[in-house]
Parts: sequence; C-alpha cells; structure tokens
Amino acid sequence: MGFAIWQKYELNRFDVHKVKIKNQKLKKRIRMAVIADLHGHVYGKNNERLLGAIKDSSPDVCVIPGDLILAHRKVLRKRREGFEKELSFVKELTGISPVVFSPGNHEANLKRIFPYGILSYFQLRESLLGMGILLLENESVVLDINDQKINFTGADIDMRFYRKLKGIKMPDGYLEKILPPPKKDLPNVLAAHNPLFFKNYSSWGADLVLSGHNHGGLIRLPFLGSVVSSQLTLFPKYDAGLFRENDTDMYVSRGLGTHTINIRINNRAELVIIDFLPK
Repeated sequence: MGFAIWQKYELNRFDVHKVKIKNQKLKKRIRMAVIADLHGHVYGKNNERLLGAIKDSSPDVCVIPGDLILAHRKVLRKRREGFEKELSFVKELTGISPVVFSPGNHEANLKRIFPYGILSYFQLRESLLGMGILLLENESVVLDINDQKINFTGADIDMRFYRKLKGIKMPDGYLEKILPPPKKDLPNVLAAHNPLFFKNYSSWGADLVLSGHNHGGLIRLPFLGSVVSSQLTLFPKYDAGLFRENDTDMYVSRGLGTHTINIRINNRAELVIIDFLPK
C-alpha cells in the first residue's frame, strides 16, 4: 500500500531540468523546451502545471521528439474518444512558441493498428497540421529564431528499429535514404525518438539530437544508471541525460509519461529546457 501511494505521488510530479549545450555554428542562444514521451499524461486540470512550467521557461521553440500519445491495441479498443486532451495541450503550446513534432513508435504504431489506427492516425496528423504544428515525418524545416537560422529535422524511422529483446542495428546509409541532407552552414537539430542509433545520427550530420523512448529506464540505481530500456534490454547505454559522439551532442529525456509498466524509481519525469549556445 505504501509503495502504491508513493508511486502515485511520483507519477504526478516532474522536474524541470535545465541544460546548456554549446555549438560553434550558433551566433545567438536558442532556448528549447523538450517534451518527450507524454503518452497522454496530464499534470493538473488541462495540463495546467506542465503548461505553466513551459511558459515560465520562455522557450523559443518547443520540440516533441515522439510519443505524444499512447497507442496500444488494447487501449485503443477501450478508448472511444479521440485524442482531444493531447490536441488541446499542443494547441496551447502554439501560443507559447513554434512547435516541432517528430513521430515516435506510438505514432508509428497507430498507423498499423486496423481498424482503430489507420483513420485515427491521419485524423491526428491533419489536426496537428491544422494547428500549425511543424510535423516532421522525415522532413526538415529551417526556423529563423532571434535572427539565427536553425535546421530542424524529424526522423520517422521504421518500426523494425523498435523490436524488443533483439540486438538491432541500423544499416549504414539508412538515414541518408530517408532524411533530407543536413544544412552544412546551419546548426542541425535532429528529433529522433530512439536514442539507440546515436552513432547513425552523428554520421548523418546532426549537431544536436533530441531523444526519449527509454523513460529513463523506469528504475535507476546509484552508479549503474537505468535498469531496462523500452526494448527490454538491460542497462542501456543511452538511458537518460547528455551524451557526445564526435561533434554531435544528444540529450535523452526521461520523458513525462509512462505506459504498460507504470513505475518510476529514482527516475522522476522531466521537462527539459535546453539553452543551445554559441561556443
């Protein structure tokens, strides 16, 4: 009983984690709010606590690197309403800053689930685009923020790269086939839900990768870090926090929601605020 009460408390709290990352291509600071793995979770009525924290941080752009929704077959069978609460949340975000959204495995899974998915995904997609959300499905957009141009790309990778309990590798050249090339003269921010393929993202040409997916590993142990990844591998390398590969930085968010195994131990949910700074 005590554990259940504690977990109910933990699952309704989040930290605001502020990070500074420097890059030589930048001339001015860009502040990004990273909202990963929400999975339809709500913090306060109409998500007012989360929205308030985002507003207080005054971001120049909000980035959602996947899994705004929860898309399991059993859940969708029981769910009769659409994605009103998720859409209401992102609509409020558009009043704060531009919103960049790259699909995660739950958005990708929604496309595959028939009859609950194929229409629902495109309804979700059209609603997001109608709000002015910059939905990047293997696409790029250049934003001019504070007189600083920055290239955002969203990686919508195939579902085979999310298979569980398998040592999955991404073939060389895969990203180059599905993504537009990076802008060599601009900072390139890649929203890529699964951090497992960091080396591929770096090889593609990302300066900064924004990921989630692993939910911080559900349980975090002192000195050892997270226990299990979302793909059910033990002690994942890219569990949470900041990583570097060659000239590429990657921040892996612990996420804001949960699903299936609804626990967090030493692993509170987080809203990530990144100050992307000139080096």
